[in-house]
Amino acid sequence: MNTKITGRFSSIKSLAFRIAFALTSFTLISGLSAKSLEAKETSLVRIVRTDNGSTINLNLRLNQESDLQGFVLDFGGGERQYITYSEVDERSKVLYKQSGQNILTLKAKSTSIYSGGDVELTYLKEYNIVGSNDYRKLTLQLERDGDSWSLTRNGRKVSKLTLNTYKWGISSITVE
Repeated sequence: MNTKITGRFSSIKSLAFRIAFALTSFTLISGLSAKSLEAKETSLVRIVRTDNGSTINLNLRLNQESDLQGFVLDFGGGERQYITYSEVDERSKVLYKQSGQNILTLKAKSTSIYSGGDVELTYLKEYNIVGSNDYRKLTLQLERDGDSWSLTRNGRKVSKLTLNTYKWGISSITVE
């Protein structure tokens, strides 16, 4: 009779061990999977509007290997706009629109999620009631150095873009 109890106990003990092992393995595997899916953000450039002094931070969203996943517009006060890389890959994404007119758009031209490339900002230079609107383009380079990313123009790092706005559009963008 003692053997039966011990036999049952050992099979229960073995079952408990197997369940604990399976749960531990599942937790470790899920933890690793979740860890590899986590995204991180890094600041890229600060955008300042001259008409109202508001500041928008343009950040990069990166995966654990620091490869580009997309962009984040941080308007402050918890308001954020997420833009995936596929939304700007060789096509424009409207960042700011007013009265049905695109004021500022973002486009990644010939850009790699691993090494960077050209980033194009197109802005409304002059709104025309009759005829076509006048748009200008500012091309910047998105560069990667190891796990760090930066925005450059003519080989110089860019930390701030000032949108010199007026009633009918953006007269110019000052690169600092």
